[in-house]
Amino acid sequence: MVREAKFRAVLLGTGSISKTHAGAMCESGMFNLTACWNRTAGRGRDFAGFHGIGFYPDWEEMLAVEKPDLVVNALSPDRHLLGMKAAAESGAHLLVEKPMSTSVDDCRKLIAWAREGGVTLTVSESAAFNACNLTYLRHRADFGPVYHALEINYRQYFTSNNHAWKTDPHQGFGGMLLNVGVHRIAKLRLLAGAEEISVSATSGHNSVIAGVEGHGNIFIRYANGVSATLMMCGYHNCGNAPLVLPHTVNANGYVLINNPLCLVNSGGASKSIPPDPRYSGNDYLNLYRALGNALMNKQPSPYGGEKGMRDVAVIMAALKSGVEKREVEIQEILKEEANVLLSFGKSI
Repeated sequence: MVREAKFRAVLLGTGSISKTHAGAMCESGMFNLTACWNRTAGRGRDFAGFHGIGFYPDWEEMLAVEKPDLVVNALSPDRHLLGMKAAAESGAHLLVEKPMSTSVDDCRKLIAWAREGGVTLTVSESAAFNACNLTYLRHRADFGPVYHALEINYRQYFTSNNHAWKTDPHQGFGGMLLNVGVHRIAKLRLLAGAEEISVSATSGHNSVIAGVEGHGNIFIRYANGVSATLMMCGYHNCGNAPLVLPHTVNANGYVLINNPLCLVNSGGASKSIPPDPRYSGNDYLNLYRALGNALMNKQPSPYGGEKGMRDVAVIMAALKSGVEKREVEIQEILKEEANVLLSFGKSI
């Protein structure tokens, strides 16, 4: 399957994030992007022309002609199933943008298709490939056991140039909570070092755009006894940089997870830790390096479908907790097959 140490890849969708995928593939030196498909032919042709690749108005024809080793679905979350079953059946590995989907049931379908096709399924969860987060893991022993984690993530989600689906109650579903919060969930799990057990949360709508959630406060319990709080607001600091304050409290001090990391011990002394050079480059470059190495060495996905599904389930649990005013166990969501988020989007 490898040609000149590269895997042939194609893209479903040519939106803004696809530019990031294309650049990271090229820079990784492990993937050769050969073609793309987009629902809007004009935009797809423009993307193909800029990147020097082929454009197909029919994705099925693209898969049949290009015979890719990797199919990347960079469409909106409600369309992450498009083309994936056919791709897996053809023997192509699968990569879907995050969030993995808008229902646990659809996540399960992706996992099943990959398993039945004997291919690798990866979710492009950038938090798992962020240099600061990975540096934290490398130095975890220096920080000591983690007690709790906190992330405050305030940004302007409801911008005029935002994709329409992000504020559509049927496509965007969880709005700020699903489309931004899902990355924070993955990050907090990485920092906590265990899977989530339950969630207690409140959430609410932007007073102007009431279709999807604009803010939330999520308290998470983990299997190892660690707890975490995620505070989010989608209508803050318009036109300026987001307010992001991630940190953990560990046995040996307080750790601000930034560039560089900063460890402050109980006596007030601080120590700076620069990002590990092994993770130089942006999140997507690290993703494609990890995926390329996994495929060449026939290893498991660097961020598989089970993790991607759990990210979605935690956000669903948070939304359900906000509606029902109670603590919700993650297993409760994972047992449900219905698209529970759709009903929340209508009822909150």
